[in-house]
Amino acid sequence: MNETTTVPFHQRLPDRRQRRIYRMGIWRLCGRLLCRRAQCCRGDPDDCLARYMKIVPEKARLFLAGLEAAVNHYGVPFDQAVEDLHEEAAAYKAWLDALDAMERKPRRQPQGGGA
Repeated sequence: MNETTTVPFHQRLPDRRQRRIYRMGIWRLCGRLLCRRAQCCRGDPDDCLARYMKIVPEKARLFLAGLEAAVNHYGVPFDQAVEDLHEEAAAYKAWLDALDAMERKPRRQPQGGGA
């Protein structure tokens, strides 16, 4: 039997900047429908990061940076790194929860010009 491994979507993104945009969920803030549908940046990742990263809470940003450093550079097990970064992890979760809540709100319909 041939087993295949499914690679998570964010790991298939070709660019480190696109992976950061995906993990931070800032594609949800983009005005480009293509980016929102793809759930990642389909434009200029540098522009996206410059435009939207400044509104991501600092502790949420620190969580991903710290997690990456701990796991990839220092060999800390993932679960231990998350535990060590518990305050930043809570901020990251709160950020993603806020984005989820924002997505569930109905979008405003354009005013006037109708029928």
